[in-house]
Amino acid sequence: MKKLIIIFSISMILVVVLFVVAFFYIDLSGHKGFVYDGFVGNRPIGTFKVDRYETEEKIIYKERSDYRNSLGYPSKTAKLYLDKRTKMPLKYIEKAKGVKGLTRLIHIVQNKEKTDFLFLEQPRIFYLEDFETGEKTKIFSPYDIMLYVSIMEKYNYWEKGSQFFEIMIPTDESLPPMRDKLEIKYLNDEYVPVLGRRIEAEKFIIHSKGSPDARIYVSKYGHNILSLAVKKVDMKFVLASLHEYPLERLKRFIFRISSQIKRIYSNDPRGDNIDGGTDEDKLTVEDEVKASRNTARAKSQEVFFESDGRMLSGYFWAPAKDGTALSVLIVPEDGPMKSGEKRLIDSYGEILSSWGYGTMTFDSPGQGKSQGDFQEMDDKKRVRNIVAAIKFMGAHPSIKNNKIVLIGHKGGGALALEAAKELTLVSSCVLLGEPSIFGPEGRGKGISPEGIRMLLGDRALGPFDKGFISTVVKRMKERSKETYSSSESYEFFLGAKLPLKDNRLYLARKPYDNIRSSECSVLLILGKNESRFDLQAIDELKRAVLKSGRRVKIAVFRNLASYMGEMALKDGDWRFARNPDVEDSIKQWLKGEESYFEVTEKTGSI
Repeated sequence: MKKLIIIFSISMILVVVLFVVAFFYIDLSGHKGFVYDGFVGNRPIGTFKVDRYETEEKIIYKERSDYRNSLGYPSKTAKLYLDKRTKMPLKYIEKAKGVKGLTRLIHIVQNKEKTDFLFLEQPRIFYLEDFETGEKTKIFSPYDIMLYVSIMEKYNYWEKGSQFFEIMIPTDESLPPMRDKLEIKYLNDEYVPVLGRRIEAEKFIIHSKGSPDARIYVSKYGHNILSLAVKKVDMKFVLASLHEYPLERLKRFIFRISSQIKRIYSNDPRGDNIDGGTDEDKLTVEDEVKASRNTARAKSQEVFFESDGRMLSGYFWAPAKDGTALSVLIVPEDGPMKSGEKRLIDSYGEILSSWGYGTMTFDSPGQGKSQGDFQEMDDKKRVRNIVAAIKFMGAHPSIKNNKIVLIGHKGGGALALEAAKELTLVSSCVLLGEPSIFGPEGRGKGISPEGIRMLLGDRALGPFDKGFISTVVKRMKERSKETYSSSESYEFFLGAKLPLKDNRLYLARKPYDNIRSSECSVLLILGKNESRFDLQAIDELKRAVLKSGRRVKIAVFRNLASYMGEMALKDGDWRFARNPDVEDSIKQWLKGEESYFEVTEKTGSI
């Protein structure tokens, strides 16, 4: 009996060993991991982790990006699937996560020369089926380190010289991928300082007509990207660490098992840290935002109110002094919130409070702590949420009976104009940035070659082939027409649920008409550098306002950042700095509104 137990035990040990060996052979063959630090100028923007591994039929790239000092989305995950034999793309999925939890999705599926494409950033949607991009077309972006890693794998290092590839470039706009031809040109060998030592490298220039040139250094023997720089936008990526599997993976696997054993015996409730290191090392950007609670948010009070049977969360900054006749409700741009918008709102919550104005913002259903599902939203429901927030503010003990000014950022400005019609409690609207969209009103040239070139130019992309741009315009107009003619509330495409009704209402917005017809006073702050800036629309609005005698002010700045400010180094830390001219425009407007209401009380008329 004892011999049988010994034989059984040895057999089980052998099975476990064979299982572990098979696991590492299958899972880790050809597996590499890269970590890059990203910079814009001298400002570190975040960390980019890229994993590459192989299966029997595919090469798979996975990327996790944390943009700590960016004004865009705070984090992003992406996957790229390549055919192992041809190294051509099969599928690409990118999810950018907003501050409040919602995501933007880009999904590309390649089927020979045809591509299925989806852009979903509710309420913005764009999707195409069987879009012709070419059978041998790689997926590439001049701003994505993972896609550089994948395309350099296609380069033949034995032949050297210049090699050309067909590419498609996805953007962060509701546009199809742009087609282009990419040249990878070998220049010379150099020694470059990376990871604390000088490494022999091959230097290349990556050039295309439609994207900014990149200078790239690849290790001479491992062919790993050591660094790259995109000079036109002053962006660079530098290798911070390189993990050659399976030894690195085996170390992490042993660490994971030992950590689990320690936690079992110590009754530690923390979860498994599969990447090794401490749990503090694995904090995401979202965790850091919650943990840090910056000065502006720390001075605010969390509030809750009801709208359409749901409890919505918000933040309220109490006025630092008494005596003001106004309070302010900040309406964010609808959709997933980016870091820049959160920084903008927190910054203005603090400064408006210091000026004596009670200030509030709130989260849409499905964002933050607000109940509900964001996918169930449409413009009518969003306006009702704003109205509910206004009523809540009107009854707040700190500001009871004050008139309320709505400050709307871009799409939030269009919604603020609609909400202002509902209540006399609203005295005026401040619109930060062009409140229009890519819809039938045609602002920013609408769906046209010029409009598309302007949008791409904002991203340092272009020019692209005129014939291809014409094809894009045609397909976009077809998709827009199909969306308007559809009576469906939802549609499923590439596994995603698309809220068509919400998208139709979004595209049907007419913010300039709303400004002309609004009974409240309006301050419109615009930048000439914005892709959707329409001088003709501004002139038409000015003429209409002059005829009506209404109080409308239009402040046009030569260069206006998307979030009315920028990241600046202060006390050794990168922080958001408001545009002082925009800040002064808002301050003077609110002062004028206060005196405006004093006159109203005395004369009984506006």
